[in-house]
Amino acid sequence: MKKTIIASFVAAACVVSAPAFAASVNKTSATENAANSAITAQVNKAQATVDQNSATNDVSTFNWADRISVGGQANIDASYGNRTPMGGFGPSVTTPAGDHFGGSNKNSSDLNINNVNLFIDAKINSWVKAHINLAYLGDQGRSDLMPLDKVSTKWGDSGLDVDEAYVDIGNFARTPFYARLGKQYVGFGDYDRYPIITPFTQMFSQTRATAATVGLVTDMGFYANISGFQGGTDRIQDNQFGNDDRNIDNMSAKAGLTGSLHSVGLEDVHYNVDASYISNMYDTDMFSAIYNYGRYGGGYKTPVGGVSFHGDLAYGSFSVWGNYVSSLNDMKMYATPGGNATLLASAKLWAADVDAAYKFRTLGHNSKISASYQWTGNGDEILNEVPSLWAGSSIYSPIAQDRFQLGYDVDLWKCTNLGVAWAHDTSYKSSNGGDRRYSDEVVARLGVKF
Repeated sequence: MKKTIIASFVAAACVVSAPAFAASVNKTSATENAANSAITAQVNKAQATVDQNSATNDVSTFNWADRISVGGQANIDASYGNRTPMGGFGPSVTTPAGDHFGGSNKNSSDLNINNVNLFIDAKINSWVKAHINLAYLGDQGRSDLMPLDKVSTKWGDSGLDVDEAYVDIGNFARTPFYARLGKQYVGFGDYDRYPIITPFTQMFSQTRATAATVGLVTDMGFYANISGFQGGTDRIQDNQFGNDDRNIDNMSAKAGLTGSLHSVGLEDVHYNVDASYISNMYDTDMFSAIYNYGRYGGGYKTPVGGVSFHGDLAYGSFSVWGNYVSSLNDMKMYATPGGNATLLASAKLWAADVDAAYKFRTLGHNSKISASYQWTGNGDEILNEVPSLWAGSSIYSPIAQDRFQLGYDVDLWKCTNLGVAWAHDTSYKSSNGGDRRYSDEVVARLGVKF
């Protein structure tokens, strides 16, 4: 009888306590899930900060054993301009040696592949990840001397390339520190990898190198990194173009702060500001293409450092941002006729832009409009100093003094975007090139991710 009574009490206790126990377990599980979600969000935010200048896989179409993901993207452009080549100012220039530079005042149009990418990302373990970006960095305007707006594609060359290949070491759930080793776009400047029309500030700052980078991203929003790498631009020594100096001779550094203004009651306002430095601007993608052109450009003698500043602010559907990039001293261009280095031009070059965008819905589809004003400085010094070579149209011709740009894009379907951009450029007025010239370019892009 006593055993029966005791058994009854035990059963009743179990019935009564079971819901409470289950509720306790569920509460603990919910707390753990919330904590895990917060850690995941923190890790993703830190990784996005590290990947500021990288091309990353937004859409993963294949994931093998939760370790390897594969995805890609393609951007196909149709363009029209009032000059040939688009972005130039004409007229053409013929040097005393009979070489032809530049283009004409005739209209031009083109249909080309801007870029096609295959992204492969591998999670080796909780501390090590690998990223490979195989890229076809597309067709160039056939009349253009050099595609200054197509980084890593020099002198009209195009083809499949390992655009990025690096290993990340770090675990943001455990430590704010990380390292990135391999081919990468180092932390000088702040930009998107594949804009429809490349802004001048990106052309002045974008730098790809096989580098060793170390940095940190903190919970307070502060981040910083430093990179060391071997520059790709030849240096003139003893009045000779090129040399066999192959050392780690360049570095970049960036420091910034990102976060929101929730502490002052503006939870929806987010910001990011950063400053960066490079010890030799001749090694940026655009300037390396120019200064490695030995027949006329011929390299450099002394490294010239550069600085870049970026700031952006987002509130709901609105965003504004700006950039400034400048060399710290004159960038000097030499020719090497007969093995003797002759100074062609010297200028302290800089570029700046202010930009704004607004996101909204177009017939139920996500869309965005944007506007930008861009300008550069001291390009006229190059035009004036070497008028016989540079006047009117030159390998610097895509670098206008002023640009006004408008853009619109809309997500037509899942992973499919249609965008259009119009840029109105105003040239420098050179002492030998006549009045200012104007250039208009319209580019429509179909972009897909897969």
